[in-house]
Amino acid sequence: MIPKRQLSRGQKLLKIMWVVDLKTDHLSYVIDFKHALWAEATSNVQA
Repeated sequence: MIPKRQLSRGQKLLKIMWVVDLKTDHLSYVIDFKHALWAEATSNVQA
């Protein structure tokens, strides 16, 4: 993890989050496990 004070001028941090999905059977046993790391990158740069 990088502290905000170490970023160069004009750089921004990305918002990230883990997304987890569990698929269970009728007895609540996990039969499938999916995960992904999502990064939100928005830009307000004018062309």
